[in-house]
Amino acid sequence: MDSAVAVNEAPTVERALAALTEAAQTLLDADGSLAIVWEDGGEVGIVRAGAGKAAGFDGEIVKRTWALPTSTESGPPGPSVLENERSAAMLARIASRVIVPLSFGPGATVTLHAAWFEQQTPERLAEAETVLETLGKLTQVGARAEQEVARTREQARLDAVIESVGEAVWIETKDGTKLNGAARALLGLGEEETTDDLDTEIRELDDTPIAPDQRPRARALASGTTVPFVHKRTRPDGAECVFQGSAAPVYAGSHDGPVGTVVTFRDVTEEYNRSLLTERFLELLFEALPLAVAVADPESADGQGLCCATLYELPRAVGDLPAGTLLWSASVGASDRPMSLRIWHSDDLGRTWSYLSSCADAVNTRGLWEPEFSIAADGRLVCHYADETDPAQNQKLMEVRSVDGVHWTDRRATVTSDDSRHRPGMPIVRKLPNGTYFMTYEICALGGQYDCAVFYRTSRDGWNWGDPKDRGVQPRTADGKYFTHTPTIAWSANEGDRGGKLLLIGQILQNADGSVADGNGRTIFVNTENGAGPWYEIAAPVEVPNPYNNFCPNYSSPLLPSEDGRKVLEIASAWAPDGECKAYFDTGSSIGTGDDAGVRDGATSPLTSAATARCLMTAAGTDRAGQETCDTSAVQHWQIDKLSEGSYAVRAGDNSCLKIDGRVEPCDSGAGATWNLVNVGVGYYRLKADGRCLTAHGSTTHPGPITVLACDNNQHQTWKASLS
Repeated sequence: MDSAVAVNEAPTVERALAALTEAAQTLLDADGSLAIVWEDGGEVGIVRAGAGKAAGFDGEIVKRTWALPTSTESGPPGPSVLENERSAAMLARIASRVIVPLSFGPGATVTLHAAWFEQQTPERLAEAETVLETLGKLTQVGARAEQEVARTREQARLDAVIESVGEAVWIETKDGTKLNGAARALLGLGEEETTDDLDTEIRELDDTPIAPDQRPRARALASGTTVPFVHKRTRPDGAECVFQGSAAPVYAGSHDGPVGTVVTFRDVTEEYNRSLLTERFLELLFEALPLAVAVADPESADGQGLCCATLYELPRAVGDLPAGTLLWSASVGASDRPMSLRIWHSDDLGRTWSYLSSCADAVNTRGLWEPEFSIAADGRLVCHYADETDPAQNQKLMEVRSVDGVHWTDRRATVTSDDSRHRPGMPIVRKLPNGTYFMTYEICALGGQYDCAVFYRTSRDGWNWGDPKDRGVQPRTADGKYFTHTPTIAWSANEGDRGGKLLLIGQILQNADGSVADGNGRTIFVNTENGAGPWYEIAAPVEVPNPYNNFCPNYSSPLLPSEDGRKVLEIASAWAPDGECKAYFDTGSSIGTGDDAGVRDGATSPLTSAATARCLMTAAGTDRAGQETCDTSAVQHWQIDKLSEGSYAVRAGDNSCLKIDGRVEPCDSGAGATWNLVNVGVGYYRLKADGRCLTAHGSTTHPGPITVLACDNNQHQTWKASLS
């Protein structure tokens, strides 16, 4: 009796054994004996010999056969029932041990033959055990072969994806360098050519060499985040190119450091050259202009009064006004009421100005102040301002909109109060990358320590801002500091995060108890969570000595972040030695010092999350770091001990150490207790190890676990500490 089963599609031991089991059951039901063989060119064995050898199997047992006998009531004598049970058990073992996916390459086939042998001996069972062992070894060999095939296929898919990307892609890992076609074309390399290191051949736009630790790949590996760049490079053919792109770290596992980098870039040489022409045009333009360009509004001439001007560039067309049009507006007529908010526009970068319209005209002799522009989600131009003309309200914030910048409609309040004495004022609006509109303002006449405190509110569409009588949210640091008077807000890029960050400044910095804070006149607030939760502090570029409630010192200081988000320009007014109020400007870092500035060896301090306002401590009943409500207990104090230049141990009071996997264990229990403390603000640090940072999850109301994740420059990896 002879039966054959062929498996001809994506062969695996699993499919082969399934077919084998079906054939075996048929034969056993017929009171037969079963032999399992392969056949390939006259050789016999367990699976197809050719495929097995291709996978690394040496085929030593190709001559072996074995039988599964059954007891019969008639015919040749058969083995005992016990031996039948052994036979059945052995077949079960085969099923349990080798039903795993195995592939022996495309096009391979497995042919299985089941044969009935009349001569049956118990010795064949021992032989079958040997076959079973060999089949197990073959399973392991096949598994390795399948992994290699899968890896090869995955690499082929990755190569195809990289080639399909429009931008240039350069991947650098321990396995070598990979460039896609777009990268080779931009770098001027042939099909087989490579470059030693793209980083070594780049320079700043002003041709300044870039230090090795400041090159994109080095920064990405050090920070564990995506790093944008714009750099120059000279191609082999001598062409000068400007490349814009980003470098990102590549991780092999969730707890390992970066194993390489992927760099994507594109050629922006033409755009750069156009910008140089524009820059030169501006230089020539302003060389030909007087020292100051004036908007000669006759309604503000001869002492009629001018205050609170704003300048806005249209990001998109509004009516007949193209994108790039400059709008200028101010409160006109304060000394010759009634007042109005008159708008002028320029289509030649501010060289000449023409009157456009008025977005508000007073109906009585009370004031209209502080105009501010934004473009709502529906494309209409919105004018925000502070309005004193309502007899029932000391002052309130208003908005009005226009489809063309000329005709204004739908005037309504955005911030008001149940208390008629309150004075919401000084609105500033910025649109965030996620589409949210963010408005800051002050509310004066509140009395007490919060008089003229700074608040914010948000809108999904730039027009609907919620209940006008809701005061909004007061921005505070984790330890309760806040601003009062004349806020300004700016959105900034944030390295490695498309959401960016917000920079906020006010005239006076106050402590949680209302006293004037030490950083008054020297501080900017930062928030990487679209304004939600606490804010943290960085140094202001312009230091204004002891600002107070007055129209000059640190009054409404504008902020302009750099394109890469690493710096910020500030213009701030202050009383000069000659008694005049003058404006000063300077540029400073918006990411801290980037080193361990401010850390004293042996300093002891709580570590407070800038995202949750909770303090780091050992979680109760565990050996892991956790976060709890801050108090004065010793368990929330950590000692920072210097191990080497820039490296520290973070010790708890019981001589246990914070390890880089987030555990708190005895300091002498092995490696993994070395941290780099990186200054990111005034008394704020990131605890970093191997490109990963100590991370506080959750919020102020729902704090989560403490983990160690890839550094991302966001607030949940920022910790406040007094370490000087």
